[in-house]
Amino acid sequence: EDTHTCNVTKHQELSAKSKTEKIDEAYELTTDKKFQLTQGGTVLELKGDKVTLKAGGAIKIYHDSGVIEVTSGGDVKITGGQKVTLEAGGTSLTLKGGKAVLSSSAVDIGS
Repeated sequence: EDTHTCNVTKHQELSAKSKTEKIDEAYELTTDKKFQLTQGGTVLELKGDKVTLKAGGAIKIYHDSGVIEVTSGGDVKITGGQKVTLEAGGTSLTLKGGKAVLSSSAVDIGS
């Protein structure tokens, strides 16, 4: 196996107009304390076992027909393919087939 190893024991800083990397097989990055990615007003931080995403604008998460969207104004929209279920503390709300099904031991409407 042909290997190239570079050990840097001091602080390293790289500044470039643009950069493109292509890895044919695998890319692994390990940090001991923190990984932070910043682009404009958006910051993605992995620190310890926490992940924080602070978006400068809207956020969209896609998977097939499921979408979670947080607008830049803070509104949240969840779109599911066939069904959306919210669960917490023994209560659930399922939206499916034009129906809303609420399962709970008690329901309070209003104050």
